[in-house]
Amino acid sequence: VCISGFRIFRTAFIDCCCKYPADLTSVSSTKRAPMSPPAVEAMQLTSMAWTPSRPCMVMRFPSTTIMLDCAVDMASLSHFVPFMYSTSERLKRCESYSSNLSYVKQICDKYYVEAMPEMHPVPLCTISMDQVDAILISNWHALVALPFYTEGTGFCGRVYASEPTLQYGTLMMEELMEYFERVTHNPSNGAWKDPQVYGDFLNPPMRSPREWRSMYSEETMKAALDRVRVVAFTEPLTIDGPIKATSYCSGFAIGSCNWVVSNDTDKFGYLSVSSSRSLHTRAVDWKPFKALDTLIVSSLSPLIENKPEKNAYELVNAVKETVKQLGSVILPINPCGIMFDLLDLLAKSLDAAMDIPIYVISPVAKKALAFANVYPEWLSDGHQERVYEPMEPFRHIQMMESRKVKVYDSIYGDFSRELRTPCVVIAGHPSLRLGDVPHLIEMWGDDPKNAVIISDADYPPSDVYGPFEELKIRCLYYPVDCRIDFWQLNTNVLPELKPTVLITPDAYTRSQAGVANTSVDYNPTTPIRHEETVTIPSKSRKRKIKIHPEVAAQLRPRGFNAHPDRGICSLKGVLDCYDNHLVLVPAPASATTATRPAFTGRLTAETLAKNLSKAGLTASVSKDSGKTLFTIEKLGAVISLSTDGLHTNIRASKEHRLKLSEVISASLMAI
Repeated sequence: VCISGFRIFRTAFIDCCCKYPADLTSVSSTKRAPMSPPAVEAMQLTSMAWTPSRPCMVMRFPSTTIMLDCAVDMASLSHFVPFMYSTSERLKRCESYSSNLSYVKQICDKYYVEAMPEMHPVPLCTISMDQVDAILISNWHALVALPFYTEGTGFCGRVYASEPTLQYGTLMMEELMEYFERVTHNPSNGAWKDPQVYGDFLNPPMRSPREWRSMYSEETMKAALDRVRVVAFTEPLTIDGPIKATSYCSGFAIGSCNWVVSNDTDKFGYLSVSSSRSLHTRAVDWKPFKALDTLIVSSLSPLIENKPEKNAYELVNAVKETVKQLGSVILPINPCGIMFDLLDLLAKSLDAAMDIPIYVISPVAKKALAFANVYPEWLSDGHQERVYEPMEPFRHIQMMESRKVKVYDSIYGDFSRELRTPCVVIAGHPSLRLGDVPHLIEMWGDDPKNAVIISDADYPPSDVYGPFEELKIRCLYYPVDCRIDFWQLNTNVLPELKPTVLITPDAYTRSQAGVANTSVDYNPTTPIRHEETVTIPSKSRKRKIKIHPEVAAQLRPRGFNAHPDRGICSLKGVLDCYDNHLVLVPAPASATTATRPAFTGRLTAETLAKNLSKAGLTASVSKDSGKTLFTIEKLGAVISLSTDGLHTNIRASKEHRLKLSEVISASLMAI
């Protein structure tokens, strides 16, 4: 585009910017919108997940696409028979659904599948992952889902997460893989996934089990983690051109964060799982989220009456009463997060004279407990002060040294030899389907003095305890959920942040009749449904354009009659766009060379390989999600060719991109 004269320049400037009223309160939405680039004046947000507590959203700018968190729904695990290390005679006597589906067992009037468990990641039918430039990870829950999104999907972008999130997420992935490897059930033949079959269950899956996936391999996990770039809180990231992202402490877990994504004119905040309560983590940072143009809120506590402090103390009291009656306690908890706080509470509560051992059982427990002391800068002020006293940030180190807390990889080996009852056992998995917990519940299930105490609000007894209901062991529920709840959001958070527009899952806008603080109370609020796209217009009609020094040197502004204090002048240049940066550069000698022609045609992998060879370039060819990838190590470049041969994508440095585009266009026809 050649630009000559102030009036023409002004027109060109506006053409590459926004043309609409600057009204942020006007937000439109479409259901199952095609994943095409939004208009230049807008940002589009698509909700990929159906569960607000496990969000996955996609932000699409005109030339940049960002995924906010990955999501995998663990509720699918509750439809499988709990795996135990030895045969359960109780479960062995259970009747089958039919002779053809002998692996579907009826337990306590509900049906469970005796097969290798599966998880439910968000299906990617509405987005091509090769269009995603970056994935922003907020916490270890989202990192566990990452391999389902990055491996075998064509994803070529970058993944960003904090150091503790990467470490704890890796541990949780390793733990899950270990638990799945212990399962000896065979995969099912899938016949039970017919809606006419599972529709007869008293406990049918809420979503189609045909979308469920097997656990990924260690190789897949490592490939996904290799893509992660570690970032610190408040560290600015350039995603693409003017699109930037910055993470801030969310207060929920060590290293968990919220994100602010911005361009030249607008700021968008994303609140993932957050906490404003007194925990072992750094306090949540609200300041960067004040008065944003758009605020996206997700991951609120689902509890109507959320009192985590009260429930935590009631949980500890229940533990004390149980062990006083010579009963043992099973706590199904993940080996990070709230476990650190509960360990401290249990240590203070259980009198030394009682001599009640606390066992922590997980293949990654030792590393998880050790990591908690490695990151003092990510902890609360109180825990940081202990470092300078000098003391360990957490008391569990002293408890382990005094043998009050003992850590084991599994219930076999040393644990089975050293076990003393009554005791307290912290083990996984909270779904009660994997790990050591199912075996322990079955082993101690005939004694009503024993207790299973569930504290994870994402795994309530109504969802996970069904196969054990006929046992005599007591099941208690004290949810210790430190996430922001509706009361906190409506009373404290939103009045302080005051966003111009609030976007929240549709489920958060529907209140329960007669019950206060069960929905978001803010105006204006835009609800977003599963697989729905909302369009958010920009508040500005302008884009920033840098002027090359040679062009700037030619400027001779002069005042005019109406406004002598304002100068105007003519200029001449070419509007150059690279990686979403707009720069007005000096015009070439020949105006015809200012723009390159468009090309049309169909390419084959063989034709492109020949063109690369003619240009003296050697490329390795591979397949990824149906696309053909040409990796040119000499240039550090990758060319992606679509299955139909109609689309190519070049990822290379600026100095090599033009050469590669000429190689591709050699077999195409100029328009």
